[in-house]
Amino acid sequence: MNVQCPVCLGGEFEDLIDFGVIPRSGSFLPSPGTAFRTMHHAFEFCTHCALTRQRGQADDSPDYRNVNRSTRRQMPVYTPNLVSSLSRHHPDRNDLVVDVGGNDGAFLDLVAEAGYANRLNIEPSVPLAELSAKAGHKVETVHLDSTEANRIRKQYGPAGGIFCRHVLEHVPDPFGLLSAMRLMLKEDGILFVEIPDARGILHRLLGHELWDEHLFHFTVENLGRLVKRTGFLLEEETIQPHRGGTNILFRARMDFQQKSSSFPEKAVFSDVEACRCFKTRWMDLRLRIQSEMKGWAEPVACLGASHPQSNYILFTEIGGHVDFLVDDDPHKVGCYVPLPQPVPVVSTAQLFDGPPPGTIIRTAFGCEAWMDGICLPLAARGARIVEPYLTSNPRLYRPE
Repeated sequence: MNVQCPVCLGGEFEDLIDFGVIPRSGSFLPSPGTAFRTMHHAFEFCTHCALTRQRGQADDSPDYRNVNRSTRRQMPVYTPNLVSSLSRHHPDRNDLVVDVGGNDGAFLDLVAEAGYANRLNIEPSVPLAELSAKAGHKVETVHLDSTEANRIRKQYGPAGGIFCRHVLEHVPDPFGLLSAMRLMLKEDGILFVEIPDARGILHRLLGHELWDEHLFHFTVENLGRLVKRTGFLLEEETIQPHRGGTNILFRARMDFQQKSSSFPEKAVFSDVEACRCFKTRWMDLRLRIQSEMKGWAEPVACLGASHPQSNYILFTEIGGHVDFLVDDDPHKVGCYVPLPQPVPVVSTAQLFDGPPPGTIIRTAFGCEAWMDGICLPLAARGARIVEPYLTSNPRLYRPE
C-alpha cells in the first residue's frame, strides 16, 4: 500500500475504526449453507487533510469485469441537471462525451436525449458494457489509466466533456484516474466529478456508508485539492442531498496557469477532529443500540437488503438479533445475507401476509416514503419502530 496521501502528499495516517473480519457486503446467498467471502474491514485517515481510506488496501485496481450491478434505479433526482450543465458550458453537440464507469449507459441515455451523438462509455464490467452497447453507446471495456487514455484519445479524438460519477472513490489511485481523464480532454473541455460526501460519515456518524468497495472517502476540501493538484481549475462545486446523505459535484476545466489556492484550514481541522472522535462516537452508538435491543420484541426486521443495511447491522453487531430483511428487489427476495449468520430476505408482500414483526428498524436510508408505507400500518398493528441512529437527526459533531 502507498503510504503517501494522494491529496496532500503527507504520510501521517491514524486509525479511524476497525470493524474486524466481517462478511463482504453485497453477498446474497441462495441458501443458508452457502459459503461467503470475508474481509478485514478497517479505515484510517490522513492527519493533514482528513482523507479517509481503507487500511491495507491493495495497490492494484479492483476487478469489476464480472460485476453485474445496474445503478439505473439509483440515479439521483438532480442527474438531469448535470446534462443541462454540459449543454450550457459546452454546447457543441458534435464533441465526444465520455462517461467513465458509466455502468449500463443510463446516464448516457440522458446525454443522447440532449442531442450529443458522439458518446463513449468506459465501463470495465462486461455484462454492463453489453447493456450500454445495446442502448447505442460506444463502449470501451477497460479500467482507465494513462495508457488507455492515450489510446482512447487517439482512437476517438479528444473529449469535450467527461463525467466521472461515483467512480473516484472505488479506485486505488484517484490521482492517476484524474490525470488519465485530463489526457483525454480537449483544451476547452469540461470535467464533471460526482462522489459521496464523507462529511456525512465523519460529522453525522453515518457509519453504514463505510462500504468495502469505497477505497477512499473524500470531503469537499480534500477532493478540491486533489482535483487542483491534477491540473484542473474548479469552476463550480455543489452539494446535493441523496439517500439520507449528500453528494459532492465538481465542474472543472484544465488549468494551464496552475494557480495556487489556499486550503480552508478551519474546515480541515474540523474534519480531522471528527475523524479522531469517530471511533469513540461509534462505540457509544453501538453500546446504546445493543442496550435498547434487549427490549425489542421479536421477530426483528430491518428494512432494505443492500450494502448500507448489512454494513449497519455488522458494524453495530446486532446481526444475531435480526430475523429477516425486507426488500422488493426480485434479485434479492428469497436469498440470504450473512450478518454474519445468514438472514433471509422477504418482500413487503410477504411481510404483510404474515403477523406483524415485533420490531422494525428503519434502515432503508433515504427511502423515507417506502419505509413509511411499511412502518405506519404495521405500527398500528403493534410493531415497534426503531430509528437506526436512535434519532431521526443524528447529532452533528462540533469541536470546541
